[in-house]
Amino acid sequence: MLYLLSAILGAIVALAVYIFAHKASLKGRGEAIIQKAELEAEQIKQQKILQAKEKFLQLKGEHDDYISSKNKQLQDRENAVHQKESQVGQQASELGRKQHELDSARGQLRAQMENLDKFVGAKRRIHDFYDDVIAGINSGNSHKEEVTKNGRDLTVSSFPVTDGGTCWFSGIFLPEGSTIEDVRRIADELKKNDIEGRTFWKPIHLQPMYAECPRSELSVTESVWQRVVTLPCSTGITDEELESVKKVVTTKV
Repeated sequence: MLYLLSAILGAIVALAVYIFAHKASLKGRGEAIIQKAELEAEQIKQQKILQAKEKFLQLKGEHDDYISSKNKQLQDRENAVHQKESQVGQQASELGRKQHELDSARGQLRAQMENLDKFVGAKRRIHDFYDDVIAGINSGNSHKEEVTKNGRDLTVSSFPVTDGGTCWFSGIFLPEGSTIEDVRRIADELKKNDIEGRTFWKPIHLQPMYAECPRSELSVTESVWQRVVTLPCSTGITDEELESVKKVVTTKV
């Protein structure tokens, strides 16, 4: 009987020890689970915070890009407006300049028109003077034994003038058969005496850039160009200057 009671008591003690140990084990495992759960919760929290931060930075970047794009569009529009205003200002300035030039040209034209009769009268007077000089040259030739040479007319003539002509140019036609070298020789003699005498405008078809262009025969044009010497005919030329031209022309033609 005593043995039985001792066994029962031992069993009870063992059971109590087991229960105590099991509770301790469960408590330790519970704390570990809690710690693990807390760690996982912290990791999830940090991950969510990081994701939220990344999302915030992404949205902020998109917002900044959008604002920058809108600011650039606005700046471009402002620049375009300023450029347009500048162009309008330049155009207005150019228009004002052209208007000033037009007004000046109108004034000059008005002054010229008011003095036109005087200018034309001066031009005709100069032309008539050269006509007299040329007549004197031809008169001198008429007293020579040969007025022609090899059937060639040696008569010198002036620019023809029709009724109402302004005599804008004055000059002389050298005798038929003269060459451009004859014209240049007389022009050089005039220049030696400080008188401007020149060849006439060179025909276009004789200029280098038109040398290969198709054209018909222009022998009359070439003949006229090779015989013309232009003489000073400014309306401001003085009688003394005209006499200087006469002296050279009558001795060198």
